[in-house]
Amino acid sequence: MKLLTKSTIYFIVTSIAVFLVSGVTIYYLLQDLIREEIDDSLLDRKSEFYWELREAGGFDTIVLPKDSTIHIAGPVAISGKDLITFGDTLFYDFFDDERLPHRYIRFTASYNGEKRYVYIYQSLIETDDIVEGIIFSLLIVFIIMIAAISALNIFGMRHVWRPFNKILQQIKVFDFRKNRGFEAINADISEFNELNAELTKMTDKLTRDYFSLKEFSENASHEMQTPLAIIQSKLELLLQKQDIGDENLNAVNSALQAANRLSRLHHELNLITRIENQEYKDFEEIDIKAYVKKYIENFSDILDLKNIELKTSLHSGFKIKGNVYLIEILISNLFNNAVKHNLEQKGTIIIELDNGMLKIANTGPEPQHLPEALFERFKKGKPQSDSTGLGLSLVKQICTFHNFEIRYTFHDKQHILIVTF
Repeated sequence: MKLLTKSTIYFIVTSIAVFLVSGVTIYYLLQDLIREEIDDSLLDRKSEFYWELREAGGFDTIVLPKDSTIHIAGPVAISGKDLITFGDTLFYDFFDDERLPHRYIRFTASYNGEKRYVYIYQSLIETDDIVEGIIFSLLIVFIIMIAAISALNIFGMRHVWRPFNKILQQIKVFDFRKNRGFEAINADISEFNELNAELTKMTDKLTRDYFSLKEFSENASHEMQTPLAIIQSKLELLLQKQDIGDENLNAVNSALQAANRLSRLHHELNLITRIENQEYKDFEEIDIKAYVKKYIENFSDILDLKNIELKTSLHSGFKIKGNVYLIEILISNLFNNAVKHNLEQKGTIIIELDNGMLKIANTGPEPQHLPEALFERFKKGKPQSDSTGLGLSLVKQICTFHNFEIRYTFHDKQHILIVTF
């Protein structure tokens, strides 16, 4: 949810709560004020009734109209002070011919030793209409206010947040490889200007550091290739000599193996770095079944040599989108891993291809690491192995680059790797 939408919702919910509380409070305050005014009016009419009673000369001679809101009860024996009571009731209205809500005052009136209860009524209809009119007016004002604030947040605040959206868009499209920093913005909000300035400084520094490190890596990679090639060729020439002796022969062979391992390590690390930098942009449709068959044929001699049984289940082929070079490395590394970490004798490799999934399972000893750790760099199944420890890490990197999913499990004495395309 966007910030503007969320802030608008919070404002509307808070405003509704405030309006409800305020509306109820105003309603009861108005009721109290109106009742006080009506009570004062009833007291005034009480005084007028006493004047009319004296003018008429008694209760029996006072004349009240048929639609009068004054009602005199029969004689009662009441001692002590006169009692005055206010209350609400329904009173028959002659004009509307129905019982309507009224406010009344009841008091005892005395004349020539005779006391009677007197009721004076006043209609509440007009006052209720006034209260309803005020509440309705407040509701209209509230609706207009909510509509105005919502329109301001939706349309007016977009202009305020436009610099922030520009900064956010620059963050989304920022790429070190383009060597282009943040563009300056001119906003009338100091916080946005400060944010853009700090991001500009940060990205400029990160870009410089990135290109410096990239240049160093490329130079180091390039400069290492020639010395390694020379070392390997010289060691191979020494191995071909007949008079170097067994001890020197073993030493030269060990040095050649170390040089070869260093060369593979250099190549794989360089490859991982290039994948992370997304330098392989050439994608095309690849028939994965054809490539699996190709590597089955390539590894057939090694499987025969190591006496490894191969079981395959390759159903109808399907095509995937990917970089051909990286897909070949992916399949090659999976095959090589299945052969290298198999049993010494009478091992088995099972290859299944179906429903967008490649499964390669091989027999072998139980792993010494947690399954998720096997995809980390320099994690080896056998610590004493001459492997670089980057094979499965490179496989994971290629899968991530292509948005493939790779899973590893060990079940029934089998290492199982499943790639879902």
